[in-house]
Amino acid sequence: MKLRIYSKQLNKFIDNDNFYIRADGVCALQMWADRNSNLDEKYIKENFIFQRFVGINDSTGKEIYEGDIVSIFHNAEGMLQCKVMYINTGFFLVSMSNNAVFPIVFDWQDVKEVKVVGNVLN
Repeated sequence: MKLRIYSKQLNKFIDNDNFYIRADGVCALQMWADRNSNLDEKYIKENFIFQRFVGINDSTGKEIYEGDIVSIFHNAEGMLQCKVMYINTGFFLVSMSNNAVFPIVFDWQDVKEVKVVGNVLN
């Protein structure tokens, strides 16, 4: 799983070389790799936000992550600004104007252009 990590303390995305995914699926700090503690889970939850890569790039080649704001041209809806969200079992685009929900698929037939224009964190 490819992640992007936002530091609440620094108010910016940071390098994720200091993190790893434990066998139980929890993201942990590398400096605490020898510990099996709830301390690093609590610390991580309080200080970092993780955004998952959705598996596709926008029209310019930029990777799309959970939390991104994208501009799309949809055949039926026209130009929309949407938030990329993980809902239940998959990634979706949620329109910021009318809350319409579009599944993210690798072959969008109704979408002509997708461009990352921001993120909900900045």
